[in-house]
Amino acid sequence: MGGPKQQERAEATRGHLLDAARTVFAERGYQATSVAAITAAAATAHGTFYLYFRNKEDAFGEVMTEMLDELYRHSFTPFDELGDRFDADRNRERIAAYVGVYASNSRLWRALLEAVLASPAIEAAWLAQRARFQEGMAGRMRRFQAHGTMRDVDVDDLAGALGGMLEWFAFTGVAFEAPGPLETSERMVDLISDVWARAIDGAVGHGHGHGHGLDPVAAEPVVRPPVEADRRRPARLI
Repeated sequence: MGGPKQQERAEATRGHLLDAARTVFAERGYQATSVAAITAAAATAHGTFYLYFRNKEDAFGEVMTEMLDELYRHSFTPFDELGDRFDADRNRERIAAYVGVYASNSRLWRALLEAVLASPAIEAAWLAQRARFQEGMAGRMRRFQAHGTMRDVDVDDLAGALGGMLEWFAFTGVAFEAPGPLETSERMVDLISDVWARAIDGAVGHGHGHGHGLDPVAAEPVVRPPVEADRRRPARLI
């Protein structure tokens, strides 16, 4: 067995190959990337790659997992730090972080789409990660319902709808720049946060406090006519 220094060198080499793979996948996409291109970018022997990965699919799976783990860490408040009701300020912070992670890995998302369509193994791993996200959202909403601070609604359906909306908004912005490049402005984050606040809390999440002003447990949110103060806030839905 190798000693600690040999293990450190092996871990460093593996990390270096992953960094190179991440760069090449972002530049070329999944289909056009080859193991030779990765080892050339890493300046390592071709055979060295196979000491750590079975093939490019295996390497991309590792890159995808790292990217989605980063997205998860920035998107969710740990349960032991979570309050007993929806917090509009914290929700806004998490949405801003989510969009920021998408923007920082912009070219890899298109590679992910290629990989999902080309590899059943990547597709299965990606779907498992999406299910993890959805359950993370649903579990937090169940907590709010258990404390009586969220209306009675199917949280699995709501988590799927909200998560899918945010995911596709970010994905199309970075992968296709449609309808334009992903916008990470304060205005756009406020807009998305307000949509989530309406759906979860039944209130407009103005980015301050808990979004009070509408009954958070009402079956249907009450839509008020806009007032002058609302019109001065360009990020608001109404």
